[in-house]
Parts: sequence; C-alpha cells; structure tokens
Amino acid sequence: ANTKVRITNAGNKPVENIELNPDTPEMIRPAYSKDEGFFIGKLNPGDSSSFDMSINLDEEINPDRHVINLDTIYEDTDSNEYNQVLETPLRVEGRPDLELKSIDNSMSAGASSELRVMIENTGDHTAESVTARALLEREQPFSLDTRSDYIGDIESGETAEAVLEIQAERTATLKEHQIKIQMRATGDSEEGDRSVYTFT
Repeated sequence: ANTKVRITNAGNKPVENIELNPDTPEMIRPAYSKDEGFFIGKLNPGDSSSFDMSINLDEEINPDRHVINLDTIYEDTDSNEYNQVLETPLRVEGRPDLELKSIDNSMSAGASSELRVMIENTGDHTAESVTARALLEREQPFSLDTRSDYIGDIESGETAEAVLEIQAERTATLKEHQIKIQMRATGDSEEGDRSVYTFT
C-alpha cells in the first residue's frame, strides 16, 4: 500500500536538510530497507512538501486508524539542529477474507462425482464476484469436468457452496486426497474497494 505524507513548515524561519525516518508499529512495515528514510532539502515558512511512503500491512492487522511515527531531524538557517517526532495517520480499511469450511467428499475409483466445498467470508466486507477453482497436482488420479464455479457475492459472515464436477481414474487407490481450491474475489464496491483477492 502507498500512503501520501505531507510535511509543512509551520514555524516562522526556513528549515533545511530535513531527514524523516519512519518508525512503524507492529503489523506495519516499510516496503523498503528499515534504514531508508526521506529527505527534503528546504522548506520556507508555510511551504509544504509531499512524498509517497510504501508500506506492507500484515494480513492480521485490524481495520482501524493507525499512526506511523516519523523521527525527524532538521536545521534552521543558523545551523541549529532540531529533533522532532511527527505523526502521520494511516486508516486501514476492512476487506473480505475467504476460508474453506471443512466438508468431506467421497467417491469410487472410476466414477464421476460432485466435489462440494463451503466457502465462508470471515472478513469485514462483502466479497464480490467470487469464483472457486480446483488446482489438481499432476500425480493426483483425478480429472475435472468443470474446473471452476462462479458463486457471486458472499457477504461478511455468510457462507456459500461451490460445486465442481470431478472424475476419479479407475486406478485411483483408496485413501484420503487433498485438493487445492483457489478462490478469487473482488473487493466490496460499496466501500470503494477495487482490489482483487486470491485465497488458496
């Protein structure tokens, strides 16, 4: 994610050699070296300067208003050095989060069957245009008549079912097989979320 930071000289003297080093809280980290900061050459009184700060957010971060501290060092025109901690707010929006609920499927070797999976949205926002797709490993004794299923929207806290047609080879051995399911969704358009999310 990118957040735009604007720095303004609210004093009555020019300042220069402005160095800003982000100090991020838990679950938020810069998308670059921790030692890398930002530099602004000079700001006259009332002047502003902006820069984009790239950050990575942990998947477990709570939707809320968070704060990133900027350890700031600068000088006035008389070469007096100052140190100040500035705060920049960061609002983290909610998002959909799709999980597979446990469901057992069984079939006979050489037979065709419906592979049913239950998908729950445990996130804060609606998951839109949800599709489920089976990802078979080359050595697995299955083939798919329908590789993906379009489900539509799944609201927060709701569950929906996906159904895929699967066929087992005649030589398939009797055992439990694990099949990967990839779910793809777009964000909640009513919340202005245009992101595309994938879950496997």
